[in-house]
Amino acid sequence: MKKVLCLAMMTLMAVAITHAEGENAPGRLGIGYQGALYGEGYTMNQIALRFAPQPFGGALVIGQMGSSEESKQDGVKTSERDSSHLTVQGKFFWTLIDRPNSDFYVGALVGLGYSTYEYTPTGGGNVSEDTTTEFILGGLAGVEWRFTELPEIGFNFELGYNLAFENDEEKNSSYSDYEDDSVFGGTYVSLGATYYF
Repeated sequence: MKKVLCLAMMTLMAVAITHAEGENAPGRLGIGYQGALYGEGYTMNQIALRFAPQPFGGALVIGQMGSSEESKQDGVKTSERDSSHLTVQGKFFWTLIDRPNSDFYVGALVGLGYSTYEYTPTGGGNVSEDTTTEFILGGLAGVEWRFTELPEIGFNFELGYNLAFENDEEKNSSYSDYEDDSVFGGTYVSLGATYYF
């Protein structure tokens, strides 16, 4: 009986919130989650403070990820590289197509990326580290849409291309088996959801 009562109360609250939404339209400032997939196969979790693109908007994005890969010679593991990546990015949006429940926009991106790499030989020996800083410039196109029943939640999809300018602070030539491709450069795709206040 308690479960049925609880379910009925939750349903009533959901209906009341839906009817109250017409009176209190959400604002343009929101906070949300973004998942980004970069060209080299890196997947990053990001938090975004977002200003809805109507007709101009933007976002401040902070992201972090870690990864690990092995180097092998003749099928035998010779060393391991653990890495950690952090980025702070600013985005500017300009809406090209504005519809009641969706916006198609283009934009620009500027940001910084910071990566640390730790190399561990398999048979023992010294562990060494590299650090890399990247300055990021990019362009993007995206869509943000909302459901009529939930106007305060915006879902967005972005496709972009970044140019990343690397600055190797400490280059380790002992571990040339690993590719030093830019983490944040190239094509990326992101998908996210934002709650607007």
